[in-house]
Amino acid sequence: VRQCAGSALLSHLQQEVRVLGLVHGVIEQLAGEPARPLRQRPHQQRLVQRTLELLHSGEADGWSLEQIAAVVGASASTLQRQFQAAQGMSVFAWQRQRKLQQAHAALQRGVSISEAAWQAGYSSTANFTTAFRRQFGMTPQRARKFY
Repeated sequence: VRQCAGSALLSHLQQEVRVLGLVHGVIEQLAGEPARPLRQRPHQQRLVQRTLELLHSGEADGWSLEQIAAVVGASASTLQRQFQAAQGMSVFAWQRQRKLQQAHAALQRGVSISEAAWQAGYSSTANFTTAFRRQFGMTPQRARKFY
């Protein structure tokens, strides 16, 4: 009986965590900006930190979510959920943002737009320009003129 009650409580808590995550996402969308991250337990913080270190290194560029999760010691769904809660975006959205920031810096150093697009992982300069404009509110051409 005690184990059954504990299992019911655990199930209820897991549902509550899911609901809080959904509410968090709704608040972000309504506010138009990421909400303050939900508190994470130390092991969850370490998981996100290991993931960030791996992503910053560039070693995981081109990897699947499953490959990244295996290296940091989590399932793909757990990694995605914890990363989203901590960073306010998915693993791949974070990687795309990082690559676009690197491309922005490359443009400031005088790199051509096609080279910056290639460095950011885009085979099409048109797709790169669209993503860049969404990220920075200006085209790569305009960003080069500022610097």
